Amino acid sequence: MGNMCITKNLLDKLGVEYLVYEEPARPVAKAEVKFGDILPSICTGTKAPKFCGFEMYKHQKEALERLMAGKSVIVTASTGGGKTEIWVSYALSRQVLDKNFGVLVIYPTKALAADQIARIKQYYLEAGYDIVEEERKTSKGVVKFLRGAVLRYDGDVSNYVKAHHVKQALVTLINPEILLDVLEKRVGGSGALEIRKTHKLWPFILKVKLIVIDELDFYGSTRSTLLLYLVRRLIEILGLNTQVVILGATLSNIEAIKSLLPLNFEVVGGEANRPANYLYVVLGRKESVWSIYGKLHGAKNKEEFREKFFDILVGAGQKHLDDLTIILRENEDVVEDLLKMYLQCPETNLVFTRSIKDAERLGGKLDNSLVAVHHSKVPKERRAWIEERARLGEIKVLITVKTLLQGIDIGHIARVIHVGLPDTLKELIQREGRKGRREDITMTETVIVPIRIEDAVLISEGLKSLNLWRALSLEALLLNPDNDLLKIYDHYLNFKPLSQAELKLIGWPGERKLEFYQMFHTKNIPIFVYDPERDEFQQEESCTLKEFIEDYQPGSINVRSEPTLVVSTYDSANKQTAVLEIALREDYLKREGISGILNKEYLCEGCSRGFVRRSWRVSRFVQSALLKAVEEYEKWCYMWNQLPNFYQDVEKRKLVSEVCTTVVFSGLGGFKLVKEYPALVRWHLESRERKLKILPDGTETYAYERVVIKVLENPLAFPYEFFTYAYVSDVDPRDVDFDKIARGMGFLLAVLRYKYGIQPDLLGYFLEGQSRLLKIWEKEPIGLLKTLRSGGRMIIDKEREFGCQDLLEDVRNIPIDEKLKIMLRYVDSLRFTHDVLADKAEMEKVRQMAERLVYYLCNMISVKLSEELKYVHKTPQEPILIVDSLFNKIAVILSRPEAEAAVVSIIEKDEGGWIEALGGKIFEISNNYEDLTRLVHIGLSGVEKAVRRIRIDVVDLSKFLAQYPEPVSLGRIWEELTGSTDLVELQNDISTKIREGKTEVLERLMEELFKKRAGAIIALYNLFKRAEVTPASTDR
Repeated sequence: MGNMCITKNLLDKLGVEYLVYEEPARPVAKAEVKFGDILPSICTGTKAPKFCGFEMYKHQKEALERLMAGKSVIVTASTGGGKTEIWVSYALSRQVLDKNFGVLVIYPTKALAADQIARIKQYYLEAGYDIVEEERKTSKGVVKFLRGAVLRYDGDVSNYVKAHHVKQALVTLINPEILLDVLEKRVGGSGALEIRKTHKLWPFILKVKLIVIDELDFYGSTRSTLLLYLVRRLIEILGLNTQVVILGATLSNIEAIKSLLPLNFEVVGGEANRPANYLYVVLGRKESVWSIYGKLHGAKNKEEFREKFFDILVGAGQKHLDDLTIILRENEDVVEDLLKMYLQCPETNLVFTRSIKDAERLGGKLDNSLVAVHHSKVPKERRAWIEERARLGEIKVLITVKTLLQGIDIGHIARVIHVGLPDTLKELIQREGRKGRREDITMTETVIVPIRIEDAVLISEGLKSLNLWRALSLEALLLNPDNDLLKIYDHYLNFKPLSQAELKLIGWPGERKLEFYQMFHTKNIPIFVYDPERDEFQQEESCTLKEFIEDYQPGSINVRSEPTLVVSTYDSANKQTAVLEIALREDYLKREGISGILNKEYLCEGCSRGFVRRSWRVSRFVQSALLKAVEEYEKWCYMWNQLPNFYQDVEKRKLVSEVCTTVVFSGLGGFKLVKEYPALVRWHLESRERKLKILPDGTETYAYERVVIKVLENPLAFPYEFFTYAYVSDVDPRDVDFDKIARGMGFLLAVLRYKYGIQPDLLGYFLEGQSRLLKIWEKEPIGLLKTLRSGGRMIIDKEREFGCQDLLEDVRNIPIDEKLKIMLRYVDSLRFTHDVLADKAEMEKVRQMAERLVYYLCNMISVKLSEELKYVHKTPQEPILIVDSLFNKIAVILSRPEAEAAVVSIIEKDEGGWIEALGGKIFEISNNYEDLTRLVHIGLSGVEKAVRRIRIDVVDLSKFLAQYPEPVSLGRIWEELTGSTDLVELQNDISTKIREGKTEVLERLMEELFKKRAGAIIALYNLFKRAEVTPASTDR
């Protein structure tokens, strides 16, 4: 590699202001011996691997010595720390003596295995072993097939592997999907599905003496747990003498690894050699940066102004938000200009963006011959080709999102450019670990270009604030040996079959194949974009079913190089799910409006391989919903004194979409097979201008107006099915507000990340309006919810663990400082806007909601209420009429002393007539029962109007609930009274039947539900009576 470019010189040429810090070289601790000194059996003679002459790192020597002593080893060394050489050198030394010493290496992805195999192959060739590499043409492209001493086995090459190839292999590289398949089709065993024959790898598997798990921290909590379990089951078959090597860069919960894989592990930690690094923090265009110098206070001189630039600008509040916004937007152009200059440099530059859309948009602006975009939507053959070109130095700028985070070697990477900082600290460390891995790289550079306000906060005081973030604990890898997912795979693989009762409880789907990553195989869904100006279709990369449900519903707005609007998800010509997006062209929208893209049929002739024709028509249901949403959008624009401009507001991120999902499962919850559905599509609209706002403490601030527009409820879609922990609670009437719950949940998730390293995207939630059910689920099964709800303590690592009471105290006491605000913005930038974070009174309300959510999450009840319910009567002392509402229905229930409550009538709650119908029914009942003088309800609007001419006292118990700061839900009261959770279970089952269209027995179930709820309401009423609260009454 020639002399690399110096970013300082390039930024100066571009007229960009920046900060630069020198981070000294970090030499790795050397052992002062070579591999050859310890392994003479393979390092003497003419056939010696190249590494024999390498001086060993200290951690390499320690790990190798432990392996040679028969131990299993966990190596936690930084990326580039020579972890591969540890096990390869040990394996070669054993194979010289034992030709049946098989090594099974498990890589997380086929791409990573294909990359690592080049190094492994080279070492084995140098040691004198025979290896043949062939190229095979397939319908999906050319694949490389390796056989001989080293065998690659995955779905791409499995058809080419013959029995004699398996017998020849000393090392076989697989991925977890193959391991699962091997265990399913094992010798002498059978899985939950019929097995026709054993797996072709078993002749090799039976001679495995060493198992290597590479990049364990890649998998995340659930998949790491599952992988360790699968390896444990394999070792039980092979025998406990099998050694295991676990490799990772950020492993911390060692005790949990040992509990899942109970072997005699030794732990060895180490670092990788790192050359001197220069860290550049881009501030902005010099003209823009210095134009506001003098307007802002907080710096003694220009040098301090540069160092604290973002701290001063962010701290200036809303008055200078426009200046900050302009600078951050200009930085997007700075990135483009800087990358164009890097194209002339000899070194390879690795660019990380926050999304695939950003990567594609940036890559499209640069010279394609020297630039490549690498992400999960790029076909794997294309990705492999890109990686090879990068190794050869033929690519100068490589743009990616996450696919190059792990140990894939992509050549002379001397510089990493962060276009916006990542959400997790672990990802930042993985990004940085990609550079400086070759010995001839004597210097590296890191370039951080802030493009969002969150980035500006993280680097607000330059290196000082960045180091505060880097000093936080890494996101936790939660390894739970009691995870119920393992029981599912035990059953599937027929190690420990579950009983029929257990299978029914979790919702076992029967004869379906389980996979490692997705659990169940689902077909990807094609995406097409129609350009109305050009009258042409373009097929995009397909999406998974999960992505379809969460991102591609009608009304979803997507921003790529140009914004699009999803209008249909059903290809009527082929009767299959296929997404149609319309490119939002400004001139076209000005001429035709949104209605112009909704009132037509879209025909695509020959636009998709395998299909002659595709056809979409926007359904009337979607048309009506989108047109109403656009009307609402225009109404708010006029109210804010701005002309509607749909394209500009989408393009400038003033109008963004959100798809809220819910999950369906039986009963109260637990470990279940759940179905995830789209529940609600909403638009978040922000005004273009800020207005003066006076906060409750008298502080003046400038804030944008914001509103949420409901677009579509319950879009039609096939559900995404997966096993996880999910629970349901009926909510206190005071909490029936989704945005209020969303902010509280955002606060709770930020606390979990801040205090315990739990990733904010672990939990999903949704408040179902008609059922008043709050559903909380783990997006991947960890067991956090089960642990907390059972009164247990979640163990993170040796230093950290917590239970419900700890979490409650954390939420109550955590200071709302800049660090927490950063977390809140990362968790939910739509709801935690800067004016919300600046409003102390509002943030205390958010904190209080988060406290209440701990009660729901942990299924707790107020101690005071629990004690009072022990001594409450279960029937009223005088006749009362109860009015209750749920599922868009109004129930009228009569309750008399020492008698069971009776549902007298259930009224449909339509647009307006229900109030008159309710009044008529109450009048009829009150005439029939002369001793009936009181009507009870909980916060039901419209009741007062319904009884305005009826002589009856009205008691609204929602006012009585104010004495309980904790949530008070009827389901939890019923559980205290009866010891049963059947009220909420019934409520949830009715909700499920309505969603799935199973309405045959709803009338009977609804009556049963209202009777149980009445029992809880009566208990509350009796507490109200005991407290001698004067009811609100009117003499009519």
